[in-house]
Amino acid sequence: MKEQMLDTCELAQMLKVNPQTVRKWRCSGKGPQFLRLGKGRGSRCRYWPSDVEKWAAERCFHNTTEADHA
Repeated sequence: MKEQMLDTCELAQMLKVNPQTVRKWRCSGKGPQFLRLGKGRGSRCRYWPSDVEKWAAERCFHNTTEADHA
């Protein structure tokens, strides 16, 4: 079976951030890839856990200098 998608609040809880932070990441293009269900501002966004894992892995660094240049 395919993995269960996460909504904004579930993703925020998983990452231990505020849901508004996830929304800001989404608007700025800094967050994980998402799927928009519907049109307009009231549409729902969902995240595949595998996309979140990939996004997080791309943000793993060995030191702060490496992170600063990413």
